[in-house]
Amino acid sequence: MKCAKCDEVAVKGSKYCIWHIKKERKKFYKLEIKHKRIEGAYLVKSEFVDAILDDCDFIDCDLRGTKFLKVNVKNSNYLRTKERKIDFSELKFFNVVLYNCRFEEADMADCEMDSSEIIQSVFYKVDLSGTKMHNLKIENCSLEGKETDLSNIRIQESEIRNSNFIFNDISYSYFSKVRIEGCDFTEASLDKSFFTETELLDSDFCNADITSAMWKGVKIINCDFDKACLVNADLSYSEMRNTVFSNSDLTGSIFKEVSFQNTTFNNSTLKNATIDEIVREEKLANKVKDKNRKRQLYERAEATYREFKNYFHREGIYDRSSYYHYREKLMNRKKRSFRDPMKYVSFAVDKLYGYGEKPFRLIAWWILSIVIFSTLYTW
Repeated sequence: MKCAKCDEVAVKGSKYCIWHIKKERKKFYKLEIKHKRIEGAYLVKSEFVDAILDDCDFIDCDLRGTKFLKVNVKNSNYLRTKERKIDFSELKFFNVVLYNCRFEEADMADCEMDSSEIIQSVFYKVDLSGTKMHNLKIENCSLEGKETDLSNIRIQESEIRNSNFIFNDISYSYFSKVRIEGCDFTEASLDKSFFTETELLDSDFCNADITSAMWKGVKIINCDFDKACLVNADLSYSEMRNTVFSNSDLTGSIFKEVSFQNTTFNNSTLKNATIDEIVREEKLANKVKDKNRKRQLYERAEATYREFKNYFHREGIYDRSSYYHYREKLMNRKKRSFRDPMKYVSFAVDKLYGYGEKPFRLIAWWILSIVIFSTLYTW
C-alpha cells in the first residue's frame, strides 16, 4: 500500500511511509538516497548513520533534534514553502560533508557541528544563533544577509576560507583557534565578539561593527578595516601585519603588547586609545641575542613609531607625536652596528638634546659647562 502523502510504500499498520509517519527517533543506517524529493517528512530526533544523501530536496521537513553521524550530503536543498520554516533546531552533525547544499529560511539555532565539512553551500535567512562548531572546514560558502543570524555561535579549532558574511549578525560570538582566510565581513556586526588564538588572513572588515570586541592574541594579516568601528575594542597581545585601518573609529581601543608591522591608521580616530609607550618589537629586540634578528626587530619598531608619530602629528597631538619621534630615532640608532660611525653621532645628539625633542638637556649642558669652566677659572 502506498503512503497517503507520497509514492513510498506505507509502513505496516499505518497509512504513512517511514518519512511521514508521526514517530520520533527513527534510525536510518547506511541509507543511500539519490535524486529524491521529500516533502513534509517528520524526522524529529531521528538518526542518520553512515548515510549518503545525494541531489535530494528536503522541503517543509521537521528535523528538530535530528542527528547526522558520518553522513555525506551533496547537491541537496533544505527549503521551505510559504507555510513554515524548516526546523533544524538542536540538530547534530558529526563527520558530515555538506557539498553544494542550500539552506533557506531554516531554523538551525543551537545546533552542534563536529568534525564536518561545509563546502560551496548557501545559508539564506537561516538562524544559526547559539550553534556550536568544532573542527569544522567551511569553504566557499555564502552566509550573507542581515536575516542570517550567527549571534552567540561558538567556533573552535576550525578553518573558514573564501566565504561571505556580509551584513551578518555575529555579535557575542566566540572564536578559538580558528583560521579565517579570504573572507568578507563587510558591514557585519561583530560587537562584543571574543576571538582568541585566531588567525585573520586576507579578509575584509569594511564598515564592520566591532564595538567592545575582545580579540586577544589574534593574528591579523593583510586585512582591511576601512571605516570599521572598533570603539572600546581590546586587541591586546595581537600581531598585525600589512593591515589597514582607514577612516576607522578606534576610540578607547586597547593595543597592549601588540605587534605592528606595516600597519597604517589613515584618517582614523585613536582618541583615548591605549597604546604601549614601548612596542613589543623593541622589548623583544632587547632580549634577543642574534644580531640579524635584533636588527630586524629594531627596524620594525622604528617603522611602528614612525607611523604613530605621523598619525598623532596629523591629529595635532604634538606631545604624543614628539614622544614617538624620539623612540623612532632611538630605534634607528640601536639597529646600527658598532662599526657604523653614525651610531656614535646619533648617541651624541641624543645625549645633547634628545633629537630635538628634549631641549632642556641642551640647557642643562649649557649650565653645566658654565659651572665647570667658572670653577676651573677660579682655581
